[in-house]
Amino acid sequence: EGLMAEIETDLRSDEFKKIWDKYGAAIIALVIALILGVSGFQIYKYYETQQHESVVRRYEIAVRAQREGKIDDAIAQFGALVIDDRKGYSALARLNQAALLWQKKDADGALAAYKALAEDQKADAIFRDLAVLLRVLHSIDREDPKTLEAALTPLTSPNNAFATSALELSALLAA
Repeated sequence: EGLMAEIETDLRSDEFKKIWDKYGAAIIALVIALILGVSGFQIYKYYETQQHESVVRRYEIAVRAQREGKIDDAIAQFGALVIDDRKGYSALARLNQAALLWQKKDADGALAAYKALAEDQKADAIFRDLAVLLRVLHSIDREDPKTLEAALTPLTSPNNAFATSALELSALLAA
């Protein structure tokens, strides 16, 4: 029995050695590729996280400037975030920038910011719809009511989040 076990062990060892000689390099390459792939993915996630945190800090600084009444600084900082074009933050920055421009009595600048956001296909639909709604709200006494009504029409769909507000503005335009 001991001799048979030793022979089986030797046979297994020889078979393992043959498999290792034949596929050893491929196995090592696969393990290295797997390690490099996982490492690369983790580095990419870290980089993306750092970039996201940087945008969040810049957005926070702009909001702080807005709260402190530093309107021109806040407008410039929100403008830089719009240019950076990070999904979500770009749209939020443009909405804040437009609100500050309106507060500063720069109606043309605010309306241009709302219009730019409404036409930005990279922005989420909810932000684009909100920009249309705010542009119409602030343009009621400046633009042709038929043009504004045409801009509101897609928002009056019952499935739209701003349908009731769009209907109210449509009624106001009709009046």
